[in-house]
Amino acid sequence: MDTKPIYELRARLRAAAIAGASLLAEDFRLKRAAEAIKPLEASSPVFAKIGQMVNQLLSPDNANPTSTLLESITLVDAVICTLGNVDVKGEIESLEVPKNNEEFVVNAPYSVLKNLTDALTTTGSGHYNLACEIRQNNLEAFQDYRVKYVLVQGLNASYAELADLVVTWLENEGEAILPFVMKDFDPKGKKEMVRRVQVIEGIAGERANDFYLKMLETAEKDVRQELIYALRFAPENIELLIDMVKTEKGKAKQMVYSVLAKMEDERAHALFQKTIEKKPADGLKYLLNVSTSWAVKMLPEIFHKALAEVIALPVDELKGDVTGVCKTDKETAAKIAALNYCILALLGKGGEEICACYRAALAHKDLLNRLKPAGLMYFSDLDIPDMVELYYWVRHLFYRIHNMYFAIGMEMILRPSLMLNPDPSLKALALELYQGEGGQKDVHFLSAAVIVKIMEEEDCTQWLEEQLTVQPAAADQPKPKTNKVCMQSIQEALSHICYSREKNGYIFKVVYSESYPVTIPCSSQIIAWMIKHASKDMDNIIHNWLPPLDEEQRRQMGEYFYQRALLTKDNEEYLLYMKGCGWTECKGLGLQYVKNNPSVGGWSIQRYLSQMPGGNSVIVEEARAIYNAVQAGEIKNKNLSLHMLDQWIIEWSKE
Repeated sequence: MDTKPIYELRARLRAAAIAGASLLAEDFRLKRAAEAIKPLEASSPVFAKIGQMVNQLLSPDNANPTSTLLESITLVDAVICTLGNVDVKGEIESLEVPKNNEEFVVNAPYSVLKNLTDALTTTGSGHYNLACEIRQNNLEAFQDYRVKYVLVQGLNASYAELADLVVTWLENEGEAILPFVMKDFDPKGKKEMVRRVQVIEGIAGERANDFYLKMLETAEKDVRQELIYALRFAPENIELLIDMVKTEKGKAKQMVYSVLAKMEDERAHALFQKTIEKKPADGLKYLLNVSTSWAVKMLPEIFHKALAEVIALPVDELKGDVTGVCKTDKETAAKIAALNYCILALLGKGGEEICACYRAALAHKDLLNRLKPAGLMYFSDLDIPDMVELYYWVRHLFYRIHNMYFAIGMEMILRPSLMLNPDPSLKALALELYQGEGGQKDVHFLSAAVIVKIMEEEDCTQWLEEQLTVQPAAADQPKPKTNKVCMQSIQEALSHICYSREKNGYIFKVVYSESYPVTIPCSSQIIAWMIKHASKDMDNIIHNWLPPLDEEQRRQMGEYFYQRALLTKDNEEYLLYMKGCGWTECKGLGLQYVKNNPSVGGWSIQRYLSQMPGGNSVIVEEARAIYNAVQAGEIKNKNLSLHMLDQWIIEWSKE
């Protein structure tokens, strides 16, 4: 139905009201609008009524034209209001609905949309925690297309860690999110566009190769580097990448090398072979966590050669200052650096020849440990490009290894290698190195051995228990002692694992955002074992291990964390654990917190109470207990007054 005549009639009636009812007989435009409305009169009784009133208005026998004009305007306005029509200039276009999108609109509450939008698109404190809480408690709302649009905006969040987390969330959305991410892509943009490429890589991989190549034509700086990195998916990009070694500069060229290292192609092998022969560091630094067959085959020969050259050095003559920086000639420093890069390049690689490299280096661990102050395993001397995969893990590793025993450094290479590449030979090596020679266990490799046991055995808790004990020094000691060093090593291994609700399973956390899926056959038994050996650090690991629980399990774990909180001085993190289990009993926690921390400030106390699970009624009850204790003189804290507590109680009671 063409509704334009009704709008034209309203305009003419309003013009007539301004001109005056006495001129109605001379208004030919109104008469023309009245004629145009006639085809609509048969479609609806209300349009017929409008036509009747307009005819009466234009009739010379109308005794009261002013009243009829007002009534006509009122009726026409009412009809137009019910039509709810909007006039927009332009051609009608069909709406593009993303493919594979099972749900396009979900009944997401306005409060969720508003809070999430604010957290992802505005500046301010607490946005990271707010966004995470919304994600945890309203996961179904993220199926709404409006939320998806907001998530894409979140790639430009002012808080970098939040924006990086959004990348992971968007990757979990699958193919349906790609049109949102690709829309309005700017190849000359900044960090937001880099994150968009990361999302596309994580979802589409090789399937988006045409997009990468198209955007690369005009891309600049960081966006260009990320697009080059995305070329690793398609084998047909090898010739282009080899040509780019000659044309790219700076970090873009470094990224080309990093991508070529991941290409399973003999041309890439030849390029690196030539580079490493000329200057080992220039090639080896790109082979971290690279498991291409040619890299795994090439490394052992280079490793043994570098090791032999270092072993032959006059170690006693090498000197290092207090920072460990090598103070020797360039040729000697280059030999030490070459071995450094070779050790790093072991990361993520498996196979018997790689395992032989570990054994060869550890056979000279005493000598290499003495060499360390002269530069071995010192990060500042290593030129690792920051776009190399696991770069930040390497920084973390080297800061920890420096001034540690050499065997510890090798374990810290082997342990993440097991997570990145659970190769059978690496697993056997970890157990072999832990068992040591002559049955004398080397606790330096216990963490790596624990990783293997967790992955392979149906129930490894008995084995874990055995590693905690040492034989009594005398026959009159009935109970074995717990070895604290062994417990710390076991906890170190367990802390690498958590349950991911996003992945719906367990993952290895290598460092920061790097994670890899893992199957754990005996997860429930290990959790029970950890509860048996409870400590504050262990409780944090338990919380990270917990999968989705049924109601009874949630109650049991909630009570466990509550009882542990009552026994722990600094127990603020337990509030989060309890909340995750749906536990609401907090009696005594707030009172204990204030008593255990006599100098804590008022703001910290208020924050602690506000984080309690169970709602405001629980918070108010605990605040009143603190009020009564302060009033009775049981608590003396100069930063806390009855007036302050009273105001908090009033505010929480209102909410």
